[in-house]
Amino acid sequence: MNTLSVTLEFPKLIVSSGHMDIREDVNQRIHNIINNLTIIDSQIDQAMDGWRLKRLPRIDRDILRLAYADINFLNTPVAVACDEAVNLANKYSDMQGRKFINGVLRRLQTVKLQ
Repeated sequence: MNTLSVTLEFPKLIVSSGHMDIREDVNQRIHNIINNLTIIDSQIDQAMDGWRLKRLPRIDRDILRLAYADINFLNTPVAVACDEAVNLANKYSDMQGRKFINGVLRRLQTVKLQ
């Protein structure tokens, strides 16, 4: 499976996967983000000190949106969602993006825990 995931892009892997639970999970995340995009972006913007979400590279925005949706709509533990987001950033973003994502998620985590 690991070799296959390296050779196929993720959407192709999901389509070719026979695991309906994986497909449903991905679809649920996508629907949560699309249906709540304004709220998600607003909350992330508030956690960004001196920056706006729209100024970030698309991959960094999407990673932050996924983490937010996991925490707020799927009740994923904050630490787990943040760890997964940082892992995605390590794979798909640059050093500056990783640090920025980590910082924003820490601020979001602080707000969520209060």
